[in-house]
Amino acid sequence: MLLPGTGTRCDLARIELQCPGRTPLEVDFANGLGEETGSGELVLKLNPVDLKVLKSTRARLGAGARVVEVLPVYPQGVALSSEVVPFAPSGLAAGSLRQIGARAEESATRVLASAGVDDALVLALAPATARVRIERRADGFVVHTGERRWKFAFNSKGKALLTLR
Repeated sequence: MLLPGTGTRCDLARIELQCPGRTPLEVDFANGLGEETGSGELVLKLNPVDLKVLKSTRARLGAGARVVEVLPVYPQGVALSSEVVPFAPSGLAAGSLRQIGARAEESATRVLASAGVDDALVLALAPATARVRIERRADGFVVHTGERRWKFAFNSKGKALLTLR
């Protein structure tokens, strides 16, 4: 787990969740966590307002006048896919968030990015006008936008997952 803005990690040894009227949830990391507690495959789920394009190597998401490109970066071979999420009326677990406006009660399509067996996942999100290109390297990757480029080192054992070189 990374702590945002600090560049440091923290290691959780125990999680205990207690909610009124519910059986407490105690996570035992030594005995395996199962799918419900997040020890399954690492998958990032993006819920776009408007899914314009979806390919295994790139997605284009829209929200009003803004359009964003999503590109898999790490690990090698991450493929984007989609799933349809049915509308969940209020009262169901997923029903606590409601959209306001037309088509608010229709099913939605969300974009999935899976890390597979890896325990890290890196995606690049940029304005579609930036024409982003990713160049993977053995120790990281380079993000190209027109004449600019940024080199990142990937470090799975250091204090920060990504460092700008």
